[in-house]
Amino acid sequence: MTTTAAAKPQRRTQEERSATTRRKLIDAVVALIVEEGFSSVTTMTVADRAGVSRGAMQHHFGTRTELLLAVIDEIMLRLQEPLALEPETHTSLDSLVGAIVDRYWLAFTQNTFVASVDIWMGARGEPELFEPLSNHMRSIFAARSAYWREAFADFDLPAERLMMAHELTSATVRGLALRRIFDDHKRPPNYDPELSALKSMVLALLEGRAG
Repeated sequence: MTTTAAAKPQRRTQEERSATTRRKLIDAVVALIVEEGFSSVTTMTVADRAGVSRGAMQHHFGTRTELLLAVIDEIMLRLQEPLALEPETHTSLDSLVGAIVDRYWLAFTQNTFVASVDIWMGARGEPELFEPLSNHMRSIFAARSAYWREAFADFDLPAERLMMAHELTSATVRGLALRRIFDDHKRPPNYDPELSALKSMVLALLEGRAG
């Protein structure tokens, strides 16, 4: 009778271990800000919360500023996830608008957005953070504009109209998400009517029926 040796667990690659450590550090920043506020974020508190050495943290993020910028990047990556929705499956403009607004709402209602707001506000009192953050945000806004052009490429829409729709969606969902932070979470309100109205406005704008 033959026996089969138990399969040995695969060892993770250096790249996988590195990605895991980066994720732990970013998650630690988000948790600290949500629980204790922006002022609680130091290299020491982040490393302790993530369960990594300060040396390991500095290997991935040379400075506190680099680490905070990575948190901002995280929410922008989540906003870019509509690409994973395979836009080609959304053959109508109505369908694609609805999918993107829903994805924005999902991204802006996560703790990463709460942390991002605190970082944006806290940076006003830290010149060494404010300048690189401002430059970083300009690059992010340019990337978001490029994403919208790609997502709606099949509909041959005027660039000005498309960028207005982009700004309307971003500003409205961001505003609703900020309001949600201060709402009564014991009885969270239903934002479906506002999101439905936003979808209708964005669709009307893109179709040239607004204004």
